Amino acid sequence: MVWLQLACSNNNPKVHAKNFLQFVAECGGCPVKVRSDCGTGNGVLAAIQCELRGSANAHTFGSPPASEKIDTEVYLCMTKCNTQ
Repeated sequence: MVWLQLACSNNNPKVHAKNFLQFVAECGGCPVKVRSDCGTGNGVLAAIQCELRGSANAHTFGSPPASEKIDTEVYLCMTKCNTQ
């Protein structure tokens, strides 16, 4: 995994776009390929990625079951952070 950022809103496209563009600016470039689930906030991220790479193949939507392990880890991390 190249990038994971936690935010309070997981379905606001503006949050996804801002965080992704901030990541791209900090790295000085964007990934060759991005994979995300079909969540509400990821459509804008997909469009930005494809535009930056100049290719419709620069982003792939995956099925939610493939993301369940990551979602569980994020939930556990946020729960731990909120109880400390």
